[in-house]
Amino acid sequence: MALVWEADLPPMEKLVLLALADCANDEGMCWPSAPTLARKSGQGERTVRRCVQSLIAKRHLTQDQRSGTSAIYTVHPCQSGTPARAAPLPERPQTPARAAPKPSLTVIASEANASSALPRAKFPAPPAVPETVWRDFLNSPKRRKAGMSETAYAGIVRNLKILAEHGFPPGEMIALAVERGWTTVKLEWVLNDQERNKRHERTDNPIAAAVQRLSASH
Repeated sequence: MALVWEADLPPMEKLVLLALADCANDEGMCWPSAPTLARKSGQGERTVRRCVQSLIAKRHLTQDQRSGTSAIYTVHPCQSGTPARAAPLPERPQTPARAAPKPSLTVIASEANASSALPRAKFPAPPAVPETVWRDFLNSPKRRKAGMSETAYAGIVRNLKILAEHGFPPGEMIALAVERGWTTVKLEWVLNDQERNKRHERTDNPIAAAVQRLSASH
């Protein structure tokens, strides 16, 4: 590609030759289709074909047309009218697994949300929270959308510690957050939730018992 940049060529031809060089392997060989070259160079297919023929005539490019397959190109940009010696063409194209074109130098941003795969090693399950429950929490829709940062993680661990001091097991609190669709869990949220649902709670429910103990202590 560095040789292509130095070549004295019209803009359209240089774009096509750059697209070919971007697809080429270490021997300068590639076999992209016309639509691929059109997409890479930002030009129409007819323009691409005209540019290819012109590049061949100017000895910047060698084309080997094979029946029933895409043409094989060898890119050898020349600077002074004398082309570099091209590598011998193989009898048939190498398999894609062994000689796939090099990836484009253009970095394309992934459409996937970066927060969809949270680093578990960086944000491990807090103390007394089962790994499976913590994984469900990280993968819950609102938590995935919000993402996880060091500040958010520290806040969750701190809130769980406060809840544990008041008799609320951390594992059950994270499970409750998953059930309620919370992105974190707080003491006041748990108390309010239990107050709204106290008529429907079983007497042996550990959360309800903890609320009762907390109320009695005050």
